[in-house]
Amino acid sequence: MVSHGKILIIEDNLGDARLVEIFLEQTDLIHFNSIEHCFSLRDAFERLEKETFAAVLLDIHLPDSHGISTLENLLERFPEINVVLMTGFNDRLIGLQAIQKGAQDFLVKGEFQAPELAKTVNYSIERHKIIKKLEETQRTTHIGHWEVDLQNNSFTASEEVFRIFGTTSKESSVSYEFAISMIHPDDVEEAKATVRKLLEEKVTVKKDLRIIRRNDDPGYIS
Repeated sequence: MVSHGKILIIEDNLGDARLVEIFLEQTDLIHFNSIEHCFSLRDAFERLEKETFAAVLLDIHLPDSHGISTLENLLERFPEINVVLMTGFNDRLIGLQAIQKGAQDFLVKGEFQAPELAKTVNYSIERHKIIKKLEETQRTTHIGHWEVDLQNNSFTASEEVFRIFGTTSKESSVSYEFAISMIHPDDVEEAKATVRKLLEEKVTVKKDLRIIRRNDDPGYIS
């Protein structure tokens, strides 16, 4: 298979990092030709300044950063990278929170083998490419997209959605409540009724709604 890039492991536990490397070497990943490893977020910043990686496997607990803020700090500095979170806590909420913050996927250390790792990394790379192409198209056509996962109660949106609302993803957390707060007061009940119809009847609904952007300029969403 053809290789297309490198994978960076950001992990302070040498044993965990080596295990991930072994798993990667056992797979038939189509997107990588080498693996690099660093022990801290600071080291990762220096590496990412110099090189491009197809995927970054990130442990959220490092000597110089701890918890979900590790992911936030990394994406604030390098918003275009493809990150898969690794956590030692068997807590699905942490993984879902990471995806809402911008990670492509997450893995619980100790609960995956080479096949699961390969599937996750390949998926993250392909999804990251598709999202970037879609966002580029949306910027030129002024169309945004959002995605809701009712089973996991997660809500994600493209950067163009925030631009349409007159804000940015760094300023606002995307959620149902955020979207409703941007609807014109006279259209809020109609918006809620439309969402209920979508969820209860699972039908296609087309509706134009007025919005109020942060700069008070009026606008419409469909």
